[in-house]
Amino acid sequence: TGLLADFGERYQAGQADVAPVLPAQQEIPMLTLRWRQVTPGHELAAILEELDEVVKGGTYSDLGILTSTRIETKKIERALKLRGIKPASTVADDGDKGVERMLKRYFFQGREKVKVTPVPNFKGREISRAIVLLSGPNAATAYTALSRLSVGDFGSSLSVISSEPSFESFGRTWPHFFDEV
Repeated sequence: TGLLADFGERYQAGQADVAPVLPAQQEIPMLTLRWRQVTPGHELAAILEELDEVVKGGTYSDLGILTSTRIETKKIERALKLRGIKPASTVADDGDKGVERMLKRYFFQGREKVKVTPVPNFKGREISRAIVLLSGPNAATAYTALSRLSVGDFGSSLSVISSEPSFESFGRTWPHFFDEV
């Protein structure tokens, strides 16, 4: 939670929708934190590489990819399908709001799939392994995404793929920082 507080102070993002920090969550055991700063346009390739890193021979359950936009969500969903990975998403192909309400309702139930969703559709939820795509300067959205991590039975992992230059100095404070610009 120290990194989350630091982000909030740096970017005045403290008013965002943040998951409540429970005493057991203040220090997450077996936590892996990775930040990859990438050139704009290279986000999708970095996400797919990071997915392999986060899974490391395990399963896709309790793994979520949080994006800033619906368009990014659909691109990632298509790329996962091309790799033979089944995604669960909250974004309907045709943008039908009724379908999207249903998709949100069944998003987590019994899903062994990679969950892919825009940050606003993930509010009120948490996940133990997350990949967050930061492709724009919206600090409130970034703060909300960074606060979605929970304690997992086999450890927790938060990986950030950022093509937003204004967040790079923050990323450099992470235990594992990769400069790919």
